[in-house]
Amino acid sequence: MVNAPGTERQVRVMEVVRPERSRTVPVPTAPFDPQFEWSRDGRRLAWVEGNRIGWTDVGTGETRVVATASGQLLGWSPRADSIVYATNRATWHVSADSGQPVESKVAGRYASSARWAADLSRAAYAVAARGYRVDVAGGGTPVPLTDPAPRQFSWSADGRYLLYFSGARMRLLDATSGVARTLEVAPSYDVPEAPPPLLIRNVRIVDGTGALASRPSDLLVVGGRIAEISAAGAMRSGGDVRMIDAGGRTLLPGLMNLHAHQTPSKPLLALNVYNGVLSIRDPGPGPRGEWIQSQRERAESGELLAPRIFAVGGTVTAHDRATGLNGRGVDVMDPQSVADQIASMAAVGTDIIKPYFRNPALDAGVSEAAHALALPMTSHFLFLGSLARGLEGKEHSHLYYRGWTSLYRDDVIATLRAANGCVTPTLLIYPVVQLGGRSTRLALDTAFLTDSVIGAFAPPSLIAEARAWLRRPLSAAARATWSQREGWDLESMRRLREAGLRVTTGTDGPALFDEFGVPFEMELLVRAGFTPLEAIRAATLDGASCLGVENELGSVEVGKRADLIIVDGDPTRDIRDIRRIAWVVLGGAPYTRQDIIATVRPSGPR
Repeated sequence: MVNAPGTERQVRVMEVVRPERSRTVPVPTAPFDPQFEWSRDGRRLAWVEGNRIGWTDVGTGETRVVATASGQLLGWSPRADSIVYATNRATWHVSADSGQPVESKVAGRYASSARWAADLSRAAYAVAARGYRVDVAGGGTPVPLTDPAPRQFSWSADGRYLLYFSGARMRLLDATSGVARTLEVAPSYDVPEAPPPLLIRNVRIVDGTGALASRPSDLLVVGGRIAEISAAGAMRSGGDVRMIDAGGRTLLPGLMNLHAHQTPSKPLLALNVYNGVLSIRDPGPGPRGEWIQSQRERAESGELLAPRIFAVGGTVTAHDRATGLNGRGVDVMDPQSVADQIASMAAVGTDIIKPYFRNPALDAGVSEAAHALALPMTSHFLFLGSLARGLEGKEHSHLYYRGWTSLYRDDVIATLRAANGCVTPTLLIYPVVQLGGRSTRLALDTAFLTDSVIGAFAPPSLIAEARAWLRRPLSAAARATWSQREGWDLESMRRLREAGLRVTTGTDGPALFDEFGVPFEMELLVRAGFTPLEAIRAATLDGASCLGVENELGSVEVGKRADLIIVDGDPTRDIRDIRRIAWVVLGGAPYTRQDIIATVRPSGPR
């Protein structure tokens, strides 16, 4: 989709056989998460724009609105004479010519998240951690699947077979006989050998523990781990040892972002590495929980350059709100349903569970199921009862009291400290999302949005979206309200610091601000009263501790994995110098920024 600022949204239609006939066609659609479905003959494109559903003939440009409804576009009927969509109430077939709607027998409440056969004759969906299949032509009565917590539904081309996962098993159901069997599939990949030894000479080491910078030092990496640290000039290099002369620059642990949303439509993993963020935690939600886990496997196999990925398998929530893992909710009133959902997440390698409830009793149910499987839990909301049950983390600084936030009270701080909880405040929400670049507490340096290098990683539409966040209209009253709330949360972080609690860095930013945002988050911590050394620890060792990997990552110590950054300047004096990256070392492999650009654009920057 072409979405140039100030112009009508358009679709670029590519002719595969005759590329010279490719063309751009104006199509009404939503600016974000557009819904398109091609007719089988390739002539017409169905679309959704707000509460209008219609189609455009890509040959003639004819456009017609056939329904006025807010719905999920499912596709075209087999004869391409009607468009099928789902609302909360029902599933509808609407004539592409007359606009006459016909209600289907599949409940719309689930149809929008269902997986449909190509001819729309059958559907499969899951709700409350239980799966169902529906034969529309056979009456539309849901038939339960016997497997617990099924997910990732996919139909064969003829609509006879349904493929899905249950736990760690891949299942294939014959929809005609109703018999399902397990497919013995054991995907594997080779982990690349560790890079050759690396000797980094003449660096001042800020180790992430809060200690002052070292005297000029040399650091040796062997097998992807830090093998030795000594005074500058004390080590000799030889053999296959690669050497970097850092020229007195500053070496630190790789940065961490514990609230970094990554999506298939925004695959910017290498951009994190470019900015020195070498570990991320994706907090979900939805089916992209398994997508980000697949990206982790691709990175581990050497197929793509990415930070270390820790995944929240999906937000656990009520099915009437945002869906949980794999596009379904969980019946939070049913302990077995909750247990099935958590077990399903654990089976695919989820690192941490994230509930999304305003009800402490529901939060408690998820906590018990997660901790029974030794899975830690972080939450959007903060309940004292959940902390008492072992809640490990709190996402966002705001407490959602009085409509949004308030100062952290002494009882909350004391309970957090007793529980040894972590807080990932996502302070960048204020300068970017709420104040649109107008924060008086952070001079938001947006030079990265005009840097020509950004085009190596992100399409123009995403760059335009990032800029748009900083141009949104903002009334004086709204600016005053959000500025006050920003001040409350910065004061709360100061109180947490004084209480000795672990505060980490996480961005929760819109387009590109996740990938560029950790240094800004560190600046905001300094503004809240942290010293630069404390802000560095928040983004490194405390982040690793909150992920449970402090014995492997987060500080520059012999034996730990060599995830390191080398920067110009001294971020212990000016935290903004953390952005001045000269080299990144990921798992012992060194990269300049030009090297990282080459991984996404082999010919280098244009």
